[in-house]
Amino acid sequence: MTQVNSSSIRRDFLILALAAAATLLWEVLVTRICALRLAFHYGFLIVSNGLLGLGAAGSLLFALRDRIQGREELWLRRFLWLSALSLPLAYLWMVRFPIDPDVRFGTMGAALPFLFYNLGAALPFATGGLVIGLLLVRHGARIHKAYCADLLGAAVGALSCPLLLWWVGAGGAGCVAAAIFFGALVLAYGPHPVAQVIRGRALVPWVGFLGLIILTPSAERLLPIPSSNEVRLARGQEVRLGEKKVYSRWSALSRVDVYQVEPEERSMFMPGRKVTGYPEEQLFIAQDSSSGTFMHDFSGSPEGRANLSRSLYSLGTTVLGAKSVFIIGAGGGCDLWGALEGGATRIKAVELNRQIVDLHESFFSGYSRDLLKEPGVELVHAEGRAALIREEERFDLLQMSGIDTWTALASGAYMLAENFLYTSDAVRDMFAVLKPGGSVQLTRLSGDVEVLRLLGTVHDAWQEVGSGSFEDCVAVVHAADFAAILCRREPFTRGQLDRLLVYLADAGMDASYFPGQRVGGLVEELVLARDKPAFQASASARIDPVGDDRPFFFHFTRFTDWATARELINAPASQVQGNPLFMLIQLGFALVMSALLLGLPLLGRKRASGGPRLAVLGYFLSLGLGFIFIEVTLMQELVLIVGHPVFSIAITLTAILIATGIGSLISRRWFCHARAPFWLVPAALLLLVVAWNEMGPEIVRFAGHLPSGLRLMMGGLVVVPFGLILGIPFSHGIALLQKSGPDLVPWAWAINAAGTVLGAIIAAIASMELGFSNVLLAGAACYLLALVAQQGLARNPGP
Repeated sequence: MTQVNSSSIRRDFLILALAAAATLLWEVLVTRICALRLAFHYGFLIVSNGLLGLGAAGSLLFALRDRIQGREELWLRRFLWLSALSLPLAYLWMVRFPIDPDVRFGTMGAALPFLFYNLGAALPFATGGLVIGLLLVRHGARIHKAYCADLLGAAVGALSCPLLLWWVGAGGAGCVAAAIFFGALVLAYGPHPVAQVIRGRALVPWVGFLGLIILTPSAERLLPIPSSNEVRLARGQEVRLGEKKVYSRWSALSRVDVYQVEPEERSMFMPGRKVTGYPEEQLFIAQDSSSGTFMHDFSGSPEGRANLSRSLYSLGTTVLGAKSVFIIGAGGGCDLWGALEGGATRIKAVELNRQIVDLHESFFSGYSRDLLKEPGVELVHAEGRAALIREEERFDLLQMSGIDTWTALASGAYMLAENFLYTSDAVRDMFAVLKPGGSVQLTRLSGDVEVLRLLGTVHDAWQEVGSGSFEDCVAVVHAADFAAILCRREPFTRGQLDRLLVYLADAGMDASYFPGQRVGGLVEELVLARDKPAFQASASARIDPVGDDRPFFFHFTRFTDWATARELINAPASQVQGNPLFMLIQLGFALVMSALLLGLPLLGRKRASGGPRLAVLGYFLSLGLGFIFIEVTLMQELVLIVGHPVFSIAITLTAILIATGIGSLISRRWFCHARAPFWLVPAALLLLVVAWNEMGPEIVRFAGHLPSGLRLMMGGLVVVPFGLILGIPFSHGIALLQKSGPDLVPWAWAINAAGTVLGAIIAAIASMELGFSNVLLAGAACYLLALVAQQGLARNPGP
């Protein structure tokens, strides 16, 4: 690359930061679009394939390096034009392209639409990658500063998307991302944009920039993302959403749509057989079209409350006589109404989604009027697990009914498909907020797999807090397609068991396990099994307990059970999560595409560069794998500190990108030559990883008692040391490559991008099988491999 005029350096760094911000903003936005248009499993695949576009950009730059040489300004403007135009086109493609939410891969004809959808989503990654890669290569001699500008811009993009979704929705966020590229294009036409307009050179970019900014507030209304026409709630129960939408609002977490329910379609979750008819008006609250809940107007029709005493909502309060109840997941409010109907006088409910809290308190407050006017009822916006950790009040009953991960963590990645509410650690936290004699009531779908796994997880926690025999402390009740597990620290009293029998008869429910009685079935076999681990290991599906280190409750298929994986490969993603065969297909596709993207530019060239290709491949691939292993693990585990999954994503990405940029910037002084003490990087990372694995749970526990602002700050502070160290190796490697093989710099960047794609899939698989702590250790090990490869770079000083 030719030398850059010193007056253009600051402009180039600003363009680099803007391109990185727009690309990261698009990456996060794609996950939100996919959460509405597809099951979130496929959102992960689309983002992964899109990131391969960054690798494609690096390979293309490597192939075009001779043509670009000496004409960088021209090619920069060309790439910015491609980026500015491709992003709105990609948004239109993703919003309007007809695609089935539950993709099938059985035939090529069924898979082709999904492939085309991928290509449209990947376009801005490739074009934005061309801009970023060109500027990183152009400023290879200043790579520490250039990489810092890249990462700081990316941090701004990652942080801005959640904020923009609140303010202007997905359409507005897409306009802002495209406007950023047009703004960068204005800068690319010269240091004096106004003068360039007068000369007629930057007029169109200015028009594009201003037009998109003006369009931003109304873009969501003009071009909303279509949602599914129906939501699957349980086996055989679907809600057709129809056209009667009465409310819609975006947040960083999800889009909430509220629909009026016709009288003939009124329903209720978890009813007994004695429930007949629904006199009250109802709304259906759909979250990202992947889950939802009913909101009943029990204030306007008090007679409808009688159904609550024939459902699982009031089971615990009625049978156990609980007067104080802690509810995780307020949803449409039925748990609160049910507790009130069962005689509770103190009810505290936490709800993750701010929009749903607003529905009760503002937009449809008439439905919840009689509920919220009760002096003992409190509705709190908070994440359930974080609320458990910091709760100081004690309750008679903790109730959690059918909380799912599909919306709360449907950010488009398998790594966010876990749920920290269905772990043995979480159940121990639940028992910790109970008074002596208190109980937990956990409700899930009644299929044997979910109930058995939840029952085993409850037993795992009960062993540390319970007394007596587990078989005397638990009962499992079925209603419709749901099952509720009632568990106490000590055995049920005779009076409680008698009331439970009466409740079952009055509501029309059945027990799949009842203390002292024999009803048969797998649930009863598990409760009575003397060797529960052996029983769980012999099951056809994974029903072993899950903990915080491996919190993938909803992944039931073993990686060794290929027959089941093949059988379920075309099952709806909303019913089968984490199919091993599907994930390995993703990994295979990413491997093939990465090999093609990295290998094709080298074909037909006897001497692509004088640099050490094998060392470059090993070094930058190790960096990509190691970085993503560490990043995604921290992103998961910080949920427990920050107290909100979306804030965890924003804080982790922003903090690690800023810290990595600063690490790159300050590393120039000590890591600018071949003899730099690079061994300090893997050593320091290993020390940090071991310290976090040992001290992480104590830090989480301590942070749980802090105010929200301090928890956010602590989450960022945890990430900063990792980021400062992770910022060193990439800049160090590029600096060495500038001496040993400067032509290979864009290829190195492509390798690094491919490593992050492969690493995200491998990290997902490894965390499900081995746990997050081992994935974190694997990340540190990757930097040890980079240390070995670095020796190859250092031994080739070049011409």
